[in-house]
Amino acid sequence: MQHIVIVALTASAMIGDEARMINAGCNGYLSKPINVDTFPASVLSFKPA
Repeated sequence: MQHIVIVALTASAMIGDEARMINAGCNGYLSKPINVDTFPASVLSFKPA
């Protein structure tokens, strides 16, 4: 079985947003603006739960 990693990419960067996304089942959270040079590595750094 293949594991799918879900990473929330959002413009919402308020206090508590990251915890809310993780509690909703996301494996990771990234907020905008992103750095296009490090974005791929950031996404790949998240592991399945």
